[in-house]
Amino acid sequence: GAWVAGREPDPSARERFARPIPRLPEGRWLVAHGATAMMDLSDGLGGDAGHLAAASGLALHVELRDLPLHPAARVEAGAVGQRPALYAAWGGEDYELLAAMPPAFAGTSEFALTRIGEFAPGRGVTFTLDGRPVEPGGYDHFA
Repeated sequence: GAWVAGREPDPSARERFARPIPRLPEGRWLVAHGATAMMDLSDGLGGDAGHLAAASGLALHVELRDLPLHPAARVEAGAVGQRPALYAAWGGEDYELLAAMPPAFAGTSEFALTRIGEFAPGRGVTFTLDGRPVEPGGYDHFA
């Protein structure tokens, strides 16, 4: 966002973009504790969540107000006049994990993990922000 607008990005956000840290230990831990599907969010939550829903054979509902946000995402969202959760969900290059865990999964103190949605019978993905439907977005390789 900042580079596209001709601004210097936040140093910590720039470092995360330039040198992403693969979440391999976290991914292994999640698999060992019941993950049934998982992927990284290189194309952003809005672009990738549908892939996880399709691979799971279920519908996925995501509540964007629950997204953990980096402080730089809040600043950049404000600079472009967008709500921070939408800005973060439709962006890319996050390299965070999106995992499907069993309903009985209680979480962990091993690393930061946030429940942002749930699976249900059906197909596709729906996004809401404060309970209101929002249209998905994400990185488009062909745009």
